[in-house]
Amino acid sequence: MEWSLVIFTVLLQLACGLSLATTWLQRNTAHKPQVRIAAMTIFPVVACGMLVAMLHLGQPINGAYALMNIGSSWLSRENLLSGAFAGAACLYSFTWWKHEESYQTPLGIITSLLGLYAVAASAMVYLIPAQIIWNSGWVPLSFFATTLLFGSFTVFFLNTSTDTQPMAKSALLIMGMCGLVLFISVLWMLSMLGQVTGDQYAVAKLQHVFTVVTSEYLLWLLVYVLFACVLPMGLAFTYWSGKINTVNFRVCLLSFIFILFGSFVGRSLLYVVGPNNFLPF
Repeated sequence: MEWSLVIFTVLLQLACGLSLATTWLQRNTAHKPQVRIAAMTIFPVVACGMLVAMLHLGQPINGAYALMNIGSSWLSRENLLSGAFAGAACLYSFTWWKHEESYQTPLGIITSLLGLYAVAASAMVYLIPAQIIWNSGWVPLSFFATTLLFGSFTVFFLNTSTDTQPMAKSALLIMGMCGLVLFISVLWMLSMLGQVTGDQYAVAKLQHVFTVVTSEYLLWLLVYVLFACVLPMGLAFTYWSGKINTVNFRVCLLSFIFILFGSFVGRSLLYVVGPNNFLPF
């Protein structure tokens, strides 16, 4: 299991989601202490993700060589864009720390755009023709849905104690849709495992991986569906017509922990189904 890449991709999407959320909130609400804390968290989150990603390298000191093929390699572009996102996030978090309000909006927009580009490049790394299961739209779909899920949940969480009901309800709508999209990506992934091609070896491998996922990893698949897909949809359905400012802080915090854990589990399954580790012979 590529745990360093699991942590990196999830933290990258979490940081991008936080950037989107705080940029949205700073333009519509007063600068509450909670929003400031969330904004200052962006850079440490993405920095930790990038440091952990270096553990994937045999010799981390040579990681700079990953930037040598920007014109032809999505891996190089991922490293470049992630670094640019981290640099912008550092400046953005710094403005919140120093209360430099005049620079926060443009820096928030730039940071969010760079974060989205970094997430896109990260998803493109996995679209490899040799990896039949990865080389499909469900991978970028799940990456972007996870990013928006983190962002919308942050907006919802930071508005539960205020009177900005329209903003919180918009966040709930996006959050529920993200849960639905992630569930669709799961079904898409399983359909890839059940496809039939002209290559008998490839078909046998896909069937074997399907058997492994639905038996050995079935519990983890259900955990992912429950926490990252059903829970956001359930929150959206529960609080859409009710008073959002009555949501308990502990409920929100526990929900975030479950969603984050489910996201890590789901990303782990990406590496379960992708590499040529499972052979039916």
